[in-house]
Amino acid sequence: MKIVIFILSSFLSFSIFAEEMDMKEIEAKRLEWTKKHFAAQGLPTPDGGVTIMPANKMANYKQFKQTRLKNMMDIRKFGYIRAEKPEVKTLLSIKSMSSKDLHWNSLNYGPDSEQLHRKLSEIKMAYNFIAVPENQVTRMIGYAPYTTYITDQGWAGIVQFFDKSGIGTCNFKENNIKLTHGSVIIPKEDARTDINGKATIVEVEGKQKNGFIYNVEWYDQNFFRQLECLNMAYDPSITQRVIELAKNIDSVNR
Repeated sequence: MKIVIFILSSFLSFSIFAEEMDMKEIEAKRLEWTKKHFAAQGLPTPDGGVTIMPANKMANYKQFKQTRLKNMMDIRKFGYIRAEKPEVKTLLSIKSMSSKDLHWNSLNYGPDSEQLHRKLSEIKMAYNFIAVPENQVTRMIGYAPYTTYITDQGWAGIVQFFDKSGIGTCNFKENNIKLTHGSVIIPKEDARTDINGKATIVEVEGKQKNGFIYNVEWYDQNFFRQLECLNMAYDPSITQRVIELAKNIDSVNR
């Protein structure tokens, strides 16, 4: 289990008189207060980037200790974490959406809406998003905003949905932490470096007959990225293919 925060400084609570200072100074004060407040609780701090520490040193460890132990036992016995994942239904519903549905969304929702869009150009982004390479996509489905919308700039993150032969239906999420002031604490016991040497988490969760989510997350000082793929079967070779796909996605973003 990891602890993550995505937060915009403009949403943080800090009482101050606007007439006494300009907005940049207000934002700086808010961010400073929040960092101190979160740090005092042992939580990730805004703009804290990636921190790796032993699980038993993490905040609220006692609350998720039993879940961790259960997950570890599942992995030893089955090779995956036995759990019904809501992402299975989400990806199944996304996969079934027709091009007509997406076209309707494109006509009726603006670039700041949270709806699934057919084209990346239909979403207003606050930064230049580099999509999954076309040669890695069997069938493109669509795009949806992710994280938060920054006034006068656009979305600070995005999700790309697609089918990949040999893997299944996938979503690739990207969070620009320079814009969201994101931070993450990863248990040392779970941390890997599969994706081009970056801090990585690899998990497979699901149940037979319900479907499995193959999840790869990787982190650096600019972006938090996640690749989730749905397949109705469990197969360790699929895990490896998802890892390779994540490597290819990351390589075009380096």
